[in-house]
Amino acid sequence: HITCRMRYRPVGLLRTLARRMRQEPTSAERTIWAVLRNRGCLGFRFKRQVVIEGLIVDFYSRELRLAIELDGEVHQSAEGRQRDQARDAHLHSYGIRVVHLPNEHASKTRLLAVLAELIRRPPSPLAGEGDRG
Repeated sequence: HITCRMRYRPVGLLRTLARRMRQEPTSAERTIWAVLRNRGCLGFRFKRQVVIEGLIVDFYSRELRLAIELDGEVHQSAEGRQRDQARDAHLHSYGIRVVHLPNEHASKTRLLAVLAELIRRPPSPLAGEGDRG
């Protein structure tokens, strides 16, 4: 059971925050965006820092209904993992799969391998099951 509460934020505030995050990406986000942009990853379109159902996801493909989250240090704590589980369950309830890549694994090779595997297999029937890459 997940006890982490989702905090409500107005959509306008989330869009402003997402825009700022696009303007100031981390090095891992720059690396992954260089692969995903302009349909550069297996021909699928991705957007970055997208507001979806009250949350901001790092990268999102509407075609695949797939969110990619890059995880830094804050995600390694018990509280961070619990927050991620709640976010994943929320997104999964809307039919969106979530893949987590640790920042230190943010490379073109790792990303392509993870995405190729996901495309080959159907979505998991278990709500909130985020794939940890």
